[in-house]
Amino acid sequence: MGKIHLLDDNVSNMIAAGEVVDSPASLVKELVENALDAQAKSIRIDVKQGGKYIRISDDGVGMDRSDLLLSVERHATSKIATKEDVFNICTFGFRGEALASIAAVSKMTLSSRIEGDSVGNELSIIGGKVVGIKTSVRNIGTEIEVATLFFNTPARLKFLKSSATEYNTIKECVLKIALSNYDNKIFLTIEGKSVVKTTGNGLKSTIIEIFGMDIYKSLIPFKYGYLGNLTLTRGRKDALYTFVNKRVVKANMLEEAIVEGYYTYLMKGKFPFVILFVETPPSEVAINVHPSKKVVRFRESQRLFFAIKDSITLELRQFGTQVKDSVALPTFNIAQEVKKIAVPLENFEKFSGENRENSSLSRVETYENSASAQISENRTHPASFSSLGTLKERSDIGYDNSGFRKGVSSSLPKNVKVLGQLSQMYILVQEGVDLKIFDQHVVDERLIYETYKKRLQTREVSRKQLLIPYKISLLPTDIVEILKQCVIIEKLGFSYDVISDTQIELHTIPDFTTRERLYDVFQGILEQLKLENIKDLREELVISMACKAAIKAGQELPIEIMESLISRLYVLGDFTCPHGRPIVITVSSSELEKYFKRK
Repeated sequence: MGKIHLLDDNVSNMIAAGEVVDSPASLVKELVENALDAQAKSIRIDVKQGGKYIRISDDGVGMDRSDLLLSVERHATSKIATKEDVFNICTFGFRGEALASIAAVSKMTLSSRIEGDSVGNELSIIGGKVVGIKTSVRNIGTEIEVATLFFNTPARLKFLKSSATEYNTIKECVLKIALSNYDNKIFLTIEGKSVVKTTGNGLKSTIIEIFGMDIYKSLIPFKYGYLGNLTLTRGRKDALYTFVNKRVVKANMLEEAIVEGYYTYLMKGKFPFVILFVETPPSEVAINVHPSKKVVRFRESQRLFFAIKDSITLELRQFGTQVKDSVALPTFNIAQEVKKIAVPLENFEKFSGENRENSSLSRVETYENSASAQISENRTHPASFSSLGTLKERSDIGYDNSGFRKGVSSSLPKNVKVLGQLSQMYILVQEGVDLKIFDQHVVDERLIYETYKKRLQTREVSRKQLLIPYKISLLPTDIVEILKQCVIIEKLGFSYDVISDTQIELHTIPDFTTRERLYDVFQGILEQLKLENIKDLREELVISMACKAAIKAGQELPIEIMESLISRLYVLGDFTCPHGRPIVITVSSSELEKYFKRK
């Protein structure tokens, strides 16, 4: 007898469940997309027990008795019929695996009713087996109740994360679906509490309902959606919301196009807030790449890349001069765009610092100044830590009235001489017969880091009371992270109140001096909290704050400030930044002689 045999249906469904339903969030995604395919205008999601209980109800077209029975069979679908349909998919689902996979690893109840029937039907399934069907009185539409998820797969059950983590992942999943389907009402409740609620009144309304008015005011409408201004930058790509034909997707090409579009506007390691919609013929995009359907591939990926990248860059050029009240549904037709693409990436004009200052940065600075005026009457730098302390308080780290740090000592070693500044980025120093080039930002960062570190070693983080509470607008998922890490955040010197799903109000902050905006400092802390295996969060906080407070590239320095920085660095004797990057490169006299053919 041969070794090869056909798998039992229950086994194959269990395997499919491992691909399609790997978490409660993936289950929610599949069922909500089914509801959207059923033309539902209103969808309600209820989640309990850390994601092991999920109920989703909709007002879609519903299913009759025969369709209800077929719906839980593997590869049973109403969305495609022929092989040609696979290459022209206009629905979210098409594989016919979701319900069968979910049924295989849960206790599930489906009830549905179609227009024209006086009553509906209710189907009960346990571990993939139908155990009963009966009539039920209900409205038109479908309700699916999933109880005790993974009850028969204990190994998978062990891989579930904490309830807070699973809830956060579900919330982020629903948030993205609601954002892309802005004409649908979508409600999410977790343990009876409403956490996502959209009214289906269009894209603008949905953005405000999800992210809040403050973030909406910081967005610029453009051809493919909305661009965030420079007040919304983040250290990760978690605020890049990309959609293809209203489908939530993960596409590296789209993210790279966005980042390239912001080129020269963002510091290295910073990413923008962007909501990007691409509408393209189904034949031009492949979604049948992975069972999750999150990964997509484009037939004309290079041309789409340049279309998005160039559109972002051109919009940012007019950032401060054009204000639009609304945006039409963005579309992208590859056949039409092919004729429009003209400038290749390597030849695209780079904007000068003057152009950037007169266009994009002017509007950003105006926004920052108006939004942060509530912090203090001291206007040296709005919404920054340094503006909250007196000059005397700031002098322990060494600031003068111009905002530069004052030197503890300007006594340079005898064989060391500061020559000047190069490109407002580097300090040129002669040491003996050698030329040394110091990165001014890294030098200052190292000095501030040492000062902050000594404070932490000698005492606990002291707090500074804000005279006027400072409101910070964040993503809904960030608010969840704050609630999860509240003890750690308070130990770092912050006290706050959560005043909405998208805002917190700071009352005290760590008593550190930095000229960085409170929003950026707090956002940096959140990004560190999201990372795994952080050994010493306070050390990471010091590194992050030192980097943010340090003199920036492009800042002109007086000669006495450069002498002060270099003298203090020589006293310290550590020529690396806290991140491990070098502070200085040396060009020896012998190397110079070789360059000039003297040797």
